[in-house]
Amino acid sequence: MTGSRLVNDHSFNCDNLKGMTVERFFAFYEEGNLENIYMIVLKLQEKELWQRFFLDAGIGFWEEGDEESLTQGFEDDPVVELGDTYKITSKLVHSIICTGSYDELSQMDFRIGELHLNFQFKDEMDCESDIILTRL
Repeated sequence: MTGSRLVNDHSFNCDNLKGMTVERFFAFYEEGNLENIYMIVLKLQEKELWQRFFLDAGIGFWEEGDEESLTQGFEDDPVVELGDTYKITSKLVHSIICTGSYDELSQMDFRIGELHLNFQFKDEMDCESDIILTRL
């Protein structure tokens, strides 16, 4: 795989993506359950590598790699094109932040253009629950 895992932790800030332009923004979800989002994938015009974000075991993950590597194993899973849905293609990233702690499950906030999305466990006390994406 070209790229690597950048962070897996309770909290982190993706400062180096701030001010970049969204080229593509999509999510893989569980067949028949659009509420359960496996991961979010982001392609920025200014970066050759793609960005992948997901939640697992109560913490957040941020990885960077080529499109094929980041989507390998998910080719047959349904995709929702968030860039089209929220009309944020060509918009600037203001912030991508993961917050959480040992006592609180991690969640991620995406602020792109005028859009604010929250990516979190449906049950804030259960890291085995579905992972939902909510527009705030």
